[in-house]
Amino acid sequence: MIHHYQHHAANERTYLAWIRTALSIAAFGFIVDKFSLWANAALGTEPKHVGFLFDHAGFSMLIISLIVLVGSTIRFLMTSRRIDREEDLPWRYDSSDILLGISLVGIALAAIVLMLHVAVD
Repeated sequence: MIHHYQHHAANERTYLAWIRTALSIAAFGFIVDKFSLWANAALGTEPKHVGFLFDHAGFSMLIISLIVLVGSTIRFLMTSRRIDREEDLPWRYDSSDILLGISLVGIALAAIVLMLHVAVD
């Protein structure tokens, strides 16, 4: 039997949740990119450019999903090593949690602004 199985299983479930989040961000980036193409075709005109991030929103979300994937992999490996040390380690606040949460809120706000911009043009 695996020593500290419940802790390792919880760590793996958390890791898989972050992988699903990264895949969702990438899929949403593709949707935003396709929405932009559809809006251009439906409107018949090219909407005015609002900046590099919004002009390349799909690609930006793909890069963000890769960052989330790499960050979650590093966190998974570090947590796995902490579990194997067999010492009482207090829970600590990780700045990566806050950073990932803020980035997800930023993605949602950027997508809303992009969609409103395309709809207004």
